[in-house]
Amino acid sequence: MRPIATDADALVSPVDAMITAMGDISSGTIMNVKGQDYKVEDLLNHSPHLELYKKGFFFVLYLSPTDYHRIHSPLTGHKVESDHIRGRAYPVNDFGMRHMKGVLNRNERLITYIAGDFGETAVVKVGAMNVSSIGYTDANATEWQIGDDLAYFEFGSTVVLLMESGTFTPRPKLEVNTKVKMGELLGALHRPL
Repeated sequence: MRPIATDADALVSPVDAMITAMGDISSGTIMNVKGQDYKVEDLLNHSPHLELYKKGFFFVLYLSPTDYHRIHSPLTGHKVESDHIRGRAYPVNDFGMRHMKGVLNRNERLITYIAGDFGETAVVKVGAMNVSSIGYTDANATEWQIGDDLAYFEFGSTVVLLMESGTFTPRPKLEVNTKVKMGELLGALHRPL
């Protein structure tokens, strides 16, 4: 049902969603997500992986209640690590993101670190109000092909993608408030600069 970009260097959207923020990570800070800045170290719960992303690239992808709610692998690679961070369940809709401090850092998160041919990507699945669970489709999986079923939300939420520093170039003319479908090309991965 969803064509998946298959170029060897492709990074695709893992979900049907609205891009609510995207851009370069500046000294470990994700800038201006609905008027708020987020520290990568807080989003990743002070994981040692945070060092890889301090000058990387990010996407914040918001799933509305009407979107398809499975999450697919945005690249071909293997699992480096998985981290489940217990947290709150504040709303991640436009109101919640603008008026509640640090929602992405405070809510429950299921993080999958995937290493491919062009470095590591963190797929951060963020829970929200009315989301009763975030889970892996196959908890024993250690490798995925681009587009493979990775995880699911019980209800709409947000996925944050973090690409390792110096490894990603976004697709031309892609911008905030663009609706993307699972499998749609977000940009090209390349070896760290």
